Amino acid sequence: MAGIQWNWTKVLVLVALGFAAGAARIAVAQALAANTGGAIAGRLTDLHSVPLAGVTVVVRNEATGAETRTTTSGNGGYLFVGLDPGQYAVEAQSEQLGRGRLEGIFVAAGHETRVQTAMEFQVAIPGSIQTAYTPAIQT
Repeated sequence: MAGIQWNWTKVLVLVALGFAAGAARIAVAQALAANTGGAIAGRLTDLHSVPLAGVTVVVRNEATGAETRTTTSGNGGYLFVGLDPGQYAVEAQSEQLGRGRLEGIFVAAGHETRVQTAMEFQVAIPGSIQTAYTPAIQT
């Protein structure tokens, strides 16, 4: 291949990153298969598809009120595993952006529910709960 010069270090790093991402998905699948719980995986963006990193995400079981929280990654991603089957609400809250909430997310045993959420945050008023329109795609 005349004229093409490969930077093998970059190629190997990209291949390694691909394997690491695949290994993470396999670990989630194994965790789901090992118990009767389900998972919610999502990506949080603003209305312009800009990922929202460092935002606190809380998932709450609508029947029991049990909740757990995490922080979004650099690409706006979040993952909750080991959730009891049922309906959940996902709430994102940021000191700078306020709060957004999405309800009626169904979690089934042994399955991952994916949620792509674009949120329009509203500035939080002290002592009040703000609800924002949050269209979602569940697969």
